[in-house]
Amino acid sequence: MWPFRRHAFREVVERQLVIFAQDHTALVDQARAALASYHAQPDVRAAQEQYQEHDELAEEVEDLLDDMYRHFAATLEPSAEKAYRRQFAKRAKATYGDLLPRLTFDPPEDQLP
Repeated sequence: MWPFRRHAFREVVERQLVIFAQDHTALVDQARAALASYHAQPDVRAAQEQYQEHDELAEEVEDLLDDMYRHFAATLEPSAEKAYRRQFAKRAKATYGDLLPRLTFDPPEDQLP
């Protein structure tokens, strides 16, 4: 087995995440700003509103990443899809983990109901 095989999708994923960052900078910035406002908010009620705003924005980021992942994964063979999923999840968590702590990119059959 080639020693570089385990990183077969590293470059593809990096390019995808660069494109995602370029296309959705404003959304990501809004989600991060809402999270920062939540942490800085001394009033409990106002903090809950800020967290709800953050949660909605973070969910939108997650949905967009998930769409990007699933569209590309659908073009791959099942064995390659698993390696791609691991690489995509690893890099996406490294980049957007502060917004999406539950990010998994699990295939539908592996997701909890």
